Amino acid sequence: MSLLVRYPEIASLAFEPRRNSITMKFLFLQLADEEMLRVNFLEESLAAFYELVKVRPLLCNIQLEFEGKLTVLNVERDVATISKSEIVLLVTILREQIQGLLVSDIVEQQLEEAGFHEELIENMLNSIKSNYGGQGLIGIREEGRVLVFNK
Repeated sequence: MSLLVRYPEIASLAFEPRRNSITMKFLFLQLADEEMLRVNFLEESLAAFYELVKVRPLLCNIQLEFEGKLTVLNVERDVATISKSEIVLLVTILREQIQGLLVSDIVEQQLEEAGFHEELIENMLNSIKSNYGGQGLIGIREEGRVLVFNK
């Protein structure tokens, strides 16, 4: 759940042990056709990333849902092959390609605090990759806070 603290662009994060997957949700103000093309750019960029790092994802679902004036981007990945580098790439592409429409908490992090969260993220990914058989978790953002619940 350190991902939510480190990356305020991620609206929610769910870990599903039965599917051995993580789902990250990103919220956007209503996307027009031009921005929809940029979501395709995200898929192409991830495919190129997988090729470069020689990873074959077991699960990579990218879906858009339209809910009133919001567009929800769901990115579901298997925990066995996801990496911190992939998450950084994903967030960076969304920040840069769909500027102004990505809903994000304003979080001021000190540089040393950001490094601490990076280390926590790496530890969290390693922990769930090494056969975490526990309960599902869901983390959400609410009024600048991160709330974590058992699923």
